[in-house]
Amino acid sequence: MTEAVLYSSADALEAISARLDGVFDNPQLLLLGALGDTREDIKRIIAGATAAKTTDRGGPAFAIVLEGGLVQCVVTQNPNGVGTPYIIVDYDVDGADADEMITVPQEDGSIIDAVGRTDEIALARIDIAGIKPYAAAAGPAAAPANPLHVLLLRSYPNADLLPFDHSDHAAIATLVAADATGDTLFNFLWRELAGLDPSDEAGARERIAGALNDIQTVQRAFEAA
Repeated sequence: MTEAVLYSSADALEAISARLDGVFDNPQLLLLGALGDTREDIKRIIAGATAAKTTDRGGPAFAIVLEGGLVQCVVTQNPNGVGTPYIIVDYDVDGADADEMITVPQEDGSIIDAVGRTDEIALARIDIAGIKPYAAAAGPAAAPANPLHVLLLRSYPNADLLPFDHSDHAAIATLVAADATGDTLFNFLWRELAGLDPSDEAGARERIAGALNDIQTVQRAFEAA
């Protein structure tokens, strides 16, 4: 197995240019060692640059690919690892054919029968370094809806005419913060309820009753004017 030389992007470009121009004493090209076919040499340089990027990004060195619980292959993005032999050891020997059987020495000196399959690590066609846990890839989980806000949306007159999706509470909160819902009373009630514990229905009734009392007081003053 030929070991790849790690190149930065700039050094790889220099080495490729030197190989194409026939500048065989170029320091970056000399790192490649014995030269062969031009196309194959350029492939080796590119592989070195790819390996360097993978190494810089960190993360797993290889991926074990399964389907239906069975190992399909082991892959890597590092050319230095391509071609490395490995063996799959399966201690479930029920129904196995004789030509699949192997013996596996154990740490305590005993020998255990197993099913074995040998193969070599292949070059990955996936971005191993870019693999992330699903939650990280999908972004942070949305906070659960405040039940007090849900009740407000269900009961507020003509709420369906307001310019937002009732299921997207984060977007509604953004519009309320910017006074951009087009309804100042709705904004006021949303803010009042946001300041309570989501389970504090008694507190919500008390705040709404207080706001209603204030509105009625102002209403009576205008009616008496």
